[in-house]
Amino acid sequence: MSEEMKVIPIDDLMDASIDDLADMPKFELPPKGHYQFVVSLARKTVSEKKNVEATLVVDQTLELADTTKDQPVEAGSKFSALFNMENEWGQASFKEFVLPIAKALGYKSVGEAIEKCQNVKIAAVLKHRIHKEDREKPFDEQRRYPNLQDITPL
Repeated sequence: MSEEMKVIPIDDLMDASIDDLADMPKFELPPKGHYQFVVSLARKTVSEKKNVEATLVVDQTLELADTTKDQPVEAGSKFSALFNMENEWGQASFKEFVLPIAKALGYKSVGEAIEKCQNVKIAAVLKHRIHKEDREKPFDEQRRYPNLQDITPL
């Protein structure tokens, strides 16, 4: 599967096979490990709260944290990290995420980083954060969120 879905004009589709249509990219949190991602930032309102969303596309799995139970996800799989910009924890988390990218690419402001950080290739260690209310629940019922560390723009 290619990294980007290709749109075929509708007039060209009339005689095309259904198999010619692109598959939907998977949207899933990959297993813990070291990856190369393509990241894009955007402002996003969720539940009336202003956020910055980092959409990450898996470019390559470099190393899984647990090779005995985890399998690499397909290249092109997507997931996102949401930073609530209406509280200090969300802002601090966003700063931790974007600072290595901003330094490497010369972004000076939050607005410039959001505007210009589009399809930027990074390497990062992906860990999982478990929702505080789910820590006592069985593994398959826990809500997991991405925690990206050691971010290096490529």
